[in-house]
Amino acid sequence: QADIAYVKAAKEKGYSVWPLITNSFDPDLTKSIVHNPNARKNVIKQLLLYVALYNLDGINLDFENIYEEDREAVSVFVQEISDALHELNVIVSIDVTVPSNVSQWSLSYDRKAYSKSVDYVMLMAYDEHWSTSPVSGSVASKNWVYLGIQSVLEMVDSKKVIMGIPFYTRLWKEEMINDELVVSSKAYGMDGGKKILDDNNA
Repeated sequence: QADIAYVKAAKEKGYSVWPLITNSFDPDLTKSIVHNPNARKNVIKQLLLYVALYNLDGINLDFENIYEEDREAVSVFVQEISDALHELNVIVSIDVTVPSNVSQWSLSYDRKAYSKSVDYVMLMAYDEHWSTSPVSGSVASKNWVYLGIQSVLEMVDSKKVIMGIPFYTRLWKEEMINDELVVSSKAYGMDGGKKILDDNNA
């Protein structure tokens, strides 16, 4: 889903362009690719084609929801992608979550291996409390973000870490239904969040 005119306009304004490449957060799709050498080669060939076609400066890998058992295979794939793109002087970055004990969303990332193969590790410092969290809370509380950065810096060279910050918040709703607390949320962008505060004089 790329647009040559968009890339041209961005570059004319002095921006570098790093499109996001995603695994659609599909662990089975990811498994089928990373354990198949031919599939990995085909993906890399496509990336090289897109880099040339769209005159790209970098690629951002956003691989999420990965089976923990595929951790090493994903790291190998990321190394192969990096090796191929670096030959064209293309920057490679990869998104990672704040370290936690959650198998498919955190333990599946080999952050140390990524640090050796990519140019930048992008810390997604948000969704401390996600959209379907069973409890309400901050998207990115100060202490949680701080501890997350400290944890990542134990595994990744500090010169390679970029912190991704949320430009959104969640409005939480807590209801007692059949004597049980039911939590739900709705996401708001910066303008929407400010309007809620202003409307409630908060």
